[in-house]
Amino acid sequence: MDSKAEVQLSVVIPTHNRKEILRSCVYALFAQNISHNKYEILVIDDGSNDGTEEMIQDAIKKSPVSLKYFKQPKKGPAAAKNIGIKNSRGEIVLFINDDIIATPSLINEHIKFHDKNPDKKIAVLGYATWHPKLKITPFMYWLENGGPQFDYSGIDSDKTDWRRFYTCNISLKKDFLLTHGLFDEDFPYASYEDIELGYRLADRGLTILYNRNAIGYHYHKINSILKYCKYRRKIIGKSYWLFYQKHPELNFFEEQKIFNSLSPKIQKEINKIMKIVKEIEYIITSFTLVYSEELKKNLYSYYSIITDHYFLLGIAEGMGKDIPNFNKASRLCIKGINNEEEGNFELAIKKYSAAKRLSRGFLPIIHLIARCYERMGHLEKANKIYISLLKKEGSRNHIKTRLNLTLNYLREKKRDQARREFKRILSYKLEENVLSIIHYHFGSILKKNSFLVESKKEFKEVLRLISQQFKDFESGAHFHLGEIFLAERDIERSKEEFLECLRINPEHRKALKQLLSILNNRFQEPVSKKILIAS
Repeated sequence: MDSKAEVQLSVVIPTHNRKEILRSCVYALFAQNISHNKYEILVIDDGSNDGTEEMIQDAIKKSPVSLKYFKQPKKGPAAAKNIGIKNSRGEIVLFINDDIIATPSLINEHIKFHDKNPDKKIAVLGYATWHPKLKITPFMYWLENGGPQFDYSGIDSDKTDWRRFYTCNISLKKDFLLTHGLFDEDFPYASYEDIELGYRLADRGLTILYNRNAIGYHYHKINSILKYCKYRRKIIGKSYWLFYQKHPELNFFEEQKIFNSLSPKIQKEINKIMKIVKEIEYIITSFTLVYSEELKKNLYSYYSIITDHYFLLGIAEGMGKDIPNFNKASRLCIKGINNEEEGNFELAIKKYSAAKRLSRGFLPIIHLIARCYERMGHLEKANKIYISLLKKEGSRNHIKTRLNLTLNYLREKKRDQARREFKRILSYKLEENVLSIIHYHFGSILKKNSFLVESKKEFKEVLRLISQQFKDFESGAHFHLGEIFLAERDIERSKEEFLECLRINPEHRKALKQLLSILNNRFQEPVSKKILIAS
């Protein structure tokens, strides 16, 4: 084709050692139902040694589209995608993975959406799902239906947010990228490099529209949950740790869970669950007509426990690369956590303090010490730790620390100090979606500690701030408000909140359980779940 013709869209595909599936990916792009001079394909080879270059050079000879090939030493997909952006000619850049097989209308659907929405801040997210030729295992089904793969099922409008900036199938204007930022090349894996960019671009006004008709099929067979978790989930955990290092304002993970994941006792429990999972999977795949929905729900809950465990192990591995003497320090933390569980707080403090010295003041370990003092009732000692942390480093890096300090002031009935600390958090000029997350987590902490009036205010603020796309936080805020009204014996308002939660998220089992409980207390005959759903 004429390489000088005007190109409207550039498809950027990073790849590493996936020659055969890449061939299918590229040839599917040759067969688009749109004029070939409207788009180009750029393949960026991230240090492959499996014959990828020869295969692409052969494809270039046969291509009806402008197909370009670039090669770099292995640096990761973030660096590869940046090469693609810089060498693209289209005003729109479409990112897809090398295992995505485009449907014939994929490119046309992206272009149509951008034509209707010419604003430079608009991105278009397409849909990705398993390829029809794959045999979908129970685990693969769960991954994209409530699991941690792609949360398309959580999108219930034509917009979504930066948490779904999935570069398996997303397009945006090249000028907007060049003006406001490219991928961060510190990310070495295909994980969180896209979400991190989405977060930064959201701060510059990025809006993501969802086009369900821009379909790409994900051709990636997963035969073993264990192999998937030991490789993919750990990588995601390591990448999350890097993401948190760059954006500490989004850190709400619990340190205890991360250190606990390293415990041999926990690993033994995970191994037991793995055996149960294999037995359930055998029943489901061998006797498809007899297994119950309850069995499936149990299986999915086990999947969640296993994948979360390996995600936490990945975070711990990420920590280990950055923190001195991490292995010794983490063993001390595990002992300290066990001491806490046994009620031996003084010994736990000694273990944590030794771990702190070994790690040269690692922040999560300092938080463990402060939390232990809180459990002992020594709030002043915990507060001294938090105040010391806030003096040492930038406040933005310690939103979680300031939240803990705020809560302790409330416990001590020092409401003026608590109000002052929380106002400082709100003064950091954070994006509204991030503020809504902070209000949500703080509301949860307040509710857990029986500060119902303050908690209610936080969840109402979540609903005021939150965009339609943050479905999980919105439904969660309604659920928590329902429980608060229930504790206050305001049954009617409680029922309204649980109903609103279920309207947003019909799968919210806790809200359904609470609503059934309320209704069954009003009627002599028990109200069934089926009747409620039908109504």
